[in-house]
Amino acid sequence: MKLTLSGRRVSIEPLVWLGIGVAAFAAVFAGVPSSTATALQTPRFWPAAAAIIMIIAGLIISLSALRHRQQPAPEAGGQPFSSAQESHELDSEVLRKHNHLLLIVIIAGYVAVLPYLGYVVATLVMAWVLAWTIGVRKVLSATLASITYVALTTVIFGVLMNVPLPRGRGPFVDISAFFF
Repeated sequence: MKLTLSGRRVSIEPLVWLGIGVAAFAAVFAGVPSSTATALQTPRFWPAAAAIIMIIAGLIISLSALRHRQQPAPEAGGQPFSSAQESHELDSEVLRKHNHLLLIVIIAGYVAVLPYLGYVVATLVMAWVLAWTIGVRKVLSATLASITYVALTTVIFGVLMNVPLPRGRGPFVDISAFFF
């Protein structure tokens, strides 16, 4: 949705994210009890950190949208598009239009298989599929990003913070035992 502000068209979505971030931050401090544990182990830390990141991202996107004006359309005298280029642009536009729904389905599937596949396998697959969905088309890049994500989150949460991560069932328990 676009909103007109002093002759400029401004997207309202960044303002919505900013509002959700502020509401989430307020909800964390109103509803999550405080603790005397170290900062990373308090019940408020991670929800508050996520809310702060949402607020910062909303501000950055809002300021960026206000700063950039609509680019004028290219003149008709420019280079003509080939049908392959036009078809690729239409495909990517359709994918971008419904990308948020696809991401929700991927994350819901991840939550559903997590108890069965365990954290390492389920997160590796989920991260790879998410990378592919957002546009990483090189198999090696998507794979390296997935492995890096799983390694970092396993070390941070499973090893350093002692958070019990799901180990899965059957042969997946052995795979998880290899990592944590």
